[in-house]
Amino acid sequence: MRKLFFFIVFLLGITFVHSQEKGKSETESLYFEIDSLKNVVRTATIDSIKIQNLYSIGSIFHKNAIKDSAVFYTNKGINLSQHSKIPKLQGRGYIMLGNFNLYHYDYTNAFKNYSKVDSICNLHKDLKVSILRAQAYNYIGYSVRLTHDYDKAGEYYQKAKTMYETLGYEPGVQEVNIGLAQLYISKNEYSKALDLFNKAIEYHTVNGPENSLSYAAICRGYLLVKMKEFNEAEKDYQLYYDIAFKEKNIAKQLRALSYFGYFHSQAGNYDRAVSYYNDGINLSDETNYLSMKEEMYNGLIGIYSKQKNAVKLNDAYKNYIATRNKIDSINKDEEIYNLETKFQTKQKEQEITLLKSQNELAEQRQKSQTQLFIGMLTIGLIIGGFLLYAYRNKLKTAQKLKELDGLKSKFFANISHEFRTPLTLIKSPLQLLKNGETDASKIKQLSMIEQHSDRMLSLVDQLLQLSKIDSGNLKLILQKSNLSTFLEILTEPFKINAEEAGFKFKKNIEKSQDSHWFDKDIIEKITTNLLSNTLKYTSENGLIWIESSIKNDTFHLNISNATTLPNRDVSKLFERFYKDNNASDGVGIGLALVQELVTLYKGSIDASTQNDILKFSVSLPLNKELLKDVSVILEETKNDEILKESENLEELPIMLIVDDNNDIRAVLKEIFKPDYHILEASEGETGLKLAIESIPNIILSDIMMPNMDGFELTDKLKKNEATSFIPIILLTAKTSDESKLKGLQIEADDYITKPFNHDILKTKVQQLIEVRRKLQERYSKELVLKPVDITITPADEKFIQRLEQVLEKELSNSEYTIDDFAKAVGMSRMQLHRKLKSLFGVSATEFIRNERIKAAAILIEKGGINISEIGYAVGFTDMSYFAKCFKDIYGVTPSNYHPNS
Repeated sequence: MRKLFFFIVFLLGITFVHSQEKGKSETESLYFEIDSLKNVVRTATIDSIKIQNLYSIGSIFHKNAIKDSAVFYTNKGINLSQHSKIPKLQGRGYIMLGNFNLYHYDYTNAFKNYSKVDSICNLHKDLKVSILRAQAYNYIGYSVRLTHDYDKAGEYYQKAKTMYETLGYEPGVQEVNIGLAQLYISKNEYSKALDLFNKAIEYHTVNGPENSLSYAAICRGYLLVKMKEFNEAEKDYQLYYDIAFKEKNIAKQLRALSYFGYFHSQAGNYDRAVSYYNDGINLSDETNYLSMKEEMYNGLIGIYSKQKNAVKLNDAYKNYIATRNKIDSINKDEEIYNLETKFQTKQKEQEITLLKSQNELAEQRQKSQTQLFIGMLTIGLIIGGFLLYAYRNKLKTAQKLKELDGLKSKFFANISHEFRTPLTLIKSPLQLLKNGETDASKIKQLSMIEQHSDRMLSLVDQLLQLSKIDSGNLKLILQKSNLSTFLEILTEPFKINAEEAGFKFKKNIEKSQDSHWFDKDIIEKITTNLLSNTLKYTSENGLIWIESSIKNDTFHLNISNATTLPNRDVSKLFERFYKDNNASDGVGIGLALVQELVTLYKGSIDASTQNDILKFSVSLPLNKELLKDVSVILEETKNDEILKESENLEELPIMLIVDDNNDIRAVLKEIFKPDYHILEASEGETGLKLAIESIPNIILSDIMMPNMDGFELTDKLKKNEATSFIPIILLTAKTSDESKLKGLQIEADDYITKPFNHDILKTKVQQLIEVRRKLQERYSKELVLKPVDITITPADEKFIQRLEQVLEKELSNSEYTIDDFAKAVGMSRMQLHRKLKSLFGVSATEFIRNERIKAAAILIEKGGINISEIGYAVGFTDMSYFAKCFKDIYGVTPSNYHPNS
């Protein structure tokens, strides 16, 4: 029978081989190779041969993007090498697992697997200085570098290189050179990186292997892309692509497609980039390689964002999310499967132990004893099955509760956002109606509507805040400031409101000159909610009393009032929407929010009544170290810090306000009058003329205006060379995504909906001015015409090119004037001055002078010309003035200038 079985297998094998010769598919070829290796594993008598063949199977599965099988067979090899006590092969297996992790961007587990190799080598004398350990150090350096710990990565790379050099293993030295080059790229030291890449590629071109050559080439290609040398970079990307498809390595082919997509995206060849990414997505679908599919969609998202193609961007984003969700789902399934397997494996081990015991006892004991053990085993299996069932139910219940919490928080967040839009649209026309109304009765009614819409907005904000707390997304933002001054300002409006309502209001805020770390927003919410509820429940003609103090780095706040609240209600004050009865107003969610915020702040809150006095006592820590795990700590800042810096400029910045509503212009003028020179226009055409004539530092514009709307105004300004650099903020009551998208597409710098918060608007304006000022400083220091790594408009690029062309012709002309320069570039003298000031931070005169000095430095570097001749050649007639200007820029006189020193 056995001979017949082997004969049938032999015939099947001949048939299978015959089918291969006729034209087998790649999949059949793959599994034929794997089956051959499995047969060697089954029949081999030497463990090392079995292990090496198990690793070969894992490697084949990895090349064909079958991750689970690759990991499974590699782990089998590792387990066998550990059992057989072959540490070198065990370390090789962990190297393979680490490499699998890297392919899937799992840097943490990659680091763990490589570290295991280091530990194995350290325990065995013959491996302490070995190629295996050097490999581990190199890969650990790679993993650590990708988590941005550059110093630690450098240490591991150096350990690897020293060990390779000690062993005289040149391929390893070149492999480390590639890693060090990547580290230099991360630190922006491009010339060092390029030198190491060139050495590695030169070595591997002559000595191989192709795998190392392709890796070095793609790394150098990435560097050349960053250096904007696209022609040279494309050669390296093509080399990697050719080797990947020559090797028939699917994992590598996917990376090649992704790399080429990235390359063409950076080079601006968006259609070709999309083609490569789509090819990669199709190949990912064929091989179920989800992590690479996710990477491809991420690349498409970047391209469609640059192209501002909303439809395709939306499709790519949906596919990206779907892929991401599928990956997460698989990870969860694997996690549950691993738990079940672990449980079942342990159970089977117990079964085996019991069965062995039964077999040993069967020879000595009677049949009844055997039956007793079988019965015990059955009970054990039943109990184990029950425990497994209970454990799985517990996992499912925990997951469901987590999902419900997430849904609840998401519901609160979504409904809060939905309420904000209609409320904003209610408030905007309401304010217009109120401003235009003269009838006192109608004004009173409109004020009531406004008051309750503000109340609804407050409730919506509270719901949103609670949802953030519930989901764990709310963090403290600590800033250093004077807490007593902050409280004085915060409580003053409540004092006025209380006195107008006929209450007595007493404050006892302890004065302090010291600054403390605290979250202004959260302390404001706690204080205002407590005071609001105190006003709500104070008896007629009653007293409201607030006192605060700071002791031992703890802030103490007490708020008391003569209350109408029954004693039995005090314990329920912090319940959401608690009502004593149907006729009462209830406490809403304000106090519930206060309690959640105090808990987040690691503080305490207590409510008590005594002799009809309700008292809230709050204690909050002011020690930033205690709050470090729940806070984002900021440096001490001042509201007017940016504007104070701008006071050092030669003149106040100019702001142009374009709006057909006189009241809006008046409000904006009042907000910015102290710090800006204000120009006004009532519609778009007038605004355009004013902007071209005066070249303002910033423009605030409405969208809906007669003759020319804000969109058209922005578009014309951004396409005009004289005004393209001016930051523009669009202010509008239009809240739709389409309007915002259109504003961004015409390159508006910001988009703020009405009604707007004055402080937010001021801050946004200040930041745009500050960004422009920093650009000026940078250009002034670098003395370059082409901005590096900073986005500018196409109009500015053309302007800079024209400057270069004009100066190239006239640089040696000492009679060349600013008027000549302005005329040559097609602007008035004032327009040119403000344009250069904005772009480079220098006047037209300084700009020409700096360019002459730069040209002089280039001539000095070339050599062969004396200093005086150089000065005359770049347009200077006074050599002492030439020397002074040169020293102002380069720190040395022309005769002492050595560019390479």
